[in-house]
Amino acid sequence: MGSFATSIHVKANDAAAVADALRHLLFAEGYEATDEEPPDGSRTWLPSPIRAIHLSAPQEGWVSLLDNEGMASQTLAVALSGRLHTHAIHFFVNDSDSWHYQLHFDGHTIDEFNSRTDDDEFDEDDEESAHVVDMGATVNIADAQRLIQERALQWQQQLQERMPPHLREMQQKWRTTGRIAPEEMQELNAWMQSQMPNMREQLRELMGLAGSLSGRLPRQAAPPADTGRHKTHLEHLRSLLRENVPDSHVAQILSEEATFAEETLGRFLPLIGIPAFYAYLSYQYLAEFTGADLAQKSIHFVEHLRFKKPSGRGTGGLRLIR
Repeated sequence: MGSFATSIHVKANDAAAVADALRHLLFAEGYEATDEEPPDGSRTWLPSPIRAIHLSAPQEGWVSLLDNEGMASQTLAVALSGRLHTHAIHFFVNDSDSWHYQLHFDGHTIDEFNSRTDDDEFDEDDEESAHVVDMGATVNIADAQRLIQERALQWQQQLQERMPPHLREMQQKWRTTGRIAPEEMQELNAWMQSQMPNMREQLRELMGLAGSLSGRLPRQAAPPADTGRHKTHLEHLRSLLRENVPDSHVAQILSEEATFAEETLGRFLPLIGIPAFYAYLSYQYLAEFTGADLAQKSIHFVEHLRFKKPSGRGTGGLRLIR
């Protein structure tokens, strides 16, 4: 199985301000602060009763986040950019085959990138995606987030339907109590691993849907005519690049299709001042590394924010609340 590294990076020099924005957004969605830790099963991408987010110290003008909600972090990134009136960028590695980013500014998705040139359109034949494209300029952030959330919930429901009844009982116990016997968690994990090929396809579908939607979200300004393969990306990235990074170097990395996509992403991240090791990190993978390991990679987390809804489960959807 390849990597599914996922991270968010907010253009900010104040980690406390980012933490306050996170609380504001999640409290508005009905979450409450909690001291509870996510169950160990959250490391295997199972839905968790606890929404947990690691927040880094500022570095080179970025505050970085690892969110245990996986795909829901896409909507968190755009909501944070709107709340803080700044840039936020969401990175995702898809099974080590490709890497993606979505760049947001002030609540708008202004650019997206997919390293695979042969799958830019994940959902060309998908009726729902086609309907979204037909909606054109009427699509707004709330519509996009709601549709992505609905599709993610459909995916979870399909997974539940395939799950054997005794495993559903185990999962329900884990969701509601946060407690499960080690042998039960082992059996649940084994079954989830067996579903990974289908889950990878579903992740690709969600990424494609998000891409189709983001192309229809309001943008700050129309980009100039595209006279080169990466011209639009370069226009949006230029203000974020470190000093003296030439466009040609950025374009070269964006053009690469390595065997392991995280290696290329690891070369891209430092161009905008983000530590390269985020190409290998997600909330779920963080447990594999010590604080000393991360410090060697110039990564320092300063807060571990945890939230829980009274019902015990969050929806993962976020509105753009300023």
